[in-house]
Amino acid sequence: RQYQRRVHGDAIDEVISNTKQYALYLSKHGQVNLSLREIARLKGQLFLHRMSINLHSDILDTPDFFWDHTQLEPLYIRTRGYMDIDKRVSVLNQRLDVVHDLFHMLGDQLNQMHSTKLELIIIWLIVVEVVVALVQVWFSVYPVGGVVH
Repeated sequence: RQYQRRVHGDAIDEVISNTKQYALYLSKHGQVNLSLREIARLKGQLFLHRMSINLHSDILDTPDFFWDHTQLEPLYIRTRGYMDIDKRVSVLNQRLDVVHDLFHMLGDQLNQMHSTKLELIIIWLIVVEVVVALVQVWFSVYPVGGVVH
């Protein structure tokens, strides 16, 4: 179990170390050059770590051994309390929450940039439509052959 806690802690430290650069770049430049696909990939990796800690490890469960040796379970529970297992897992989850918040913010930023681009495209399409309409009006009022309709 100590090994599992250390492995999870080391993996989360690595995730935090790898994502710290994005937070620093964001604070310095106001945006990060990641695609939605890259952010989704990073969120997926983060989710795998959360699943590993909360669902796929036996850190949070009482081992099967204690089903057969119920007289030892109180000792296990006291040891678990002494080692603050629940608190440590909670701290790991809180650390992952911070990274998740960063990825969520980056995704929101990319979505906002995409929306802004779409709005600019719509504005330019409206401008083109107005210019075409003005040209049509111009040629209907001042025809090329000199005949007014």
